Amino acid sequence: MSHQCQNIDDITYKYLANNANIRVGRLYMLPKIHKLTMKIEKKSKLTKDFLKNIDIPGRPIVSLCNSPIEKIGQFIDHFLKPVVSQLWTYTQDTTSFINKIEQIRAPDDIIMCTFDITSMYNSLTHDEILQAVDRAWYKICRNKHEIPLPPKRTSYEYFNSFYAIMNLNLIT
Repeated sequence: MSHQCQNIDDITYKYLANNANIRVGRLYMLPKIHKLTMKIEKKSKLTKDFLKNIDIPGRPIVSLCNSPIEKIGQFIDHFLKPVVSQLWTYTQDTTSFINKIEQIRAPDDIIMCTFDITSMYNSLTHDEILQAVDRAWYKICRNKHEIPLPPKRTSYEYFNSFYAIMNLNLIT
C-alpha cells in the first residue's frame, strides 16, 4: 500500500518485499544460571542426571531473524537512530557514558546516584513507545511526513506451535 501511494521508492520496496528465506519468529529461552543456588550448583557437579530434574529459570527471547518484520525494523531503525542520537538523554554505550561524565566538573561533596532499569522495553506499552517516538521526531526533524503506525500484534513459533501476540507491549 505504501509503495502504491509512493511513500517509498522502488529500491526500498524491493528490499522490504524480498521474501527469500522468510520464516516466522522463534521464541527460545536463555538459562539464567546465575539464579541457581549454591546447593544446586554443588549437586550438579556430582551427577549430570541431576540437571535433568531441576527447573532452571529462563529469559524468553523472541528472535525475528529472517521474519517478515526484520527488514521493516531495520528500515525504521535507519530513520530513528539519527533522531535518538541527537537527544540530550542519549548515551551510546558505557564508553560514551564515561567520556561524558569525565567532562563534568562537580563539587567534592556531590553524591552521584545510578539507576538500573530492568525490563524497560517489556514495561512500556505500544502507545507509550509511539508517543516517545512522536515527541522526539517532531522536535528534531523538519520533515512533517506522517509515519503510519506499526501493527499492535505479531506472532512467533515455540516448539513447532505458532502463537499470536494480540497486544504487543514491547519493541521487537
